[in-house]
Amino acid sequence: MSDPANSFAYTKSLSEKDVRKVGEETVHGVSTTHYRVDVDLSKLAEGDSAQERELRAQLGDDVPVDLWIDEDGLTRRQQIRMTVKDTAQTGGTGARQAQAKVVMDFSGFGTDVEVAAPPATAT
Repeated sequence: MSDPANSFAYTKSLSEKDVRKVGEETVHGVSTTHYRVDVDLSKLAEGDSAQERELRAQLGDDVPVDLWIDEDGLTRRQQIRMTVKDTAQTGGTGARQAQAKVVMDFSGFGTDVEVAAPPATAT
């Protein structure tokens, strides 16, 4: 969930019951449909019960994700809200927690780019 390079991994676990339409919105001038997704942590853990327990301990049972999808099916915005818990004991005072909201906007689809590999001495 926290790796931007793999920020859509949870979509493999989605079913129709996990997604609901919120409405129509414009994101940076592009018309989109706003959806809310309830991520199923057991599916996200892909059968790894230890990983599922760790995810639930850190994130709780609910991880809502909002997606704004354009008419071409491209994600224009992703927003993840979560409560992250410090599962380490804090001197008997209970687990500390923090609220986090991560918003990523996506644009420039189909833009030509030129990439040059770095010299071997730089890798």
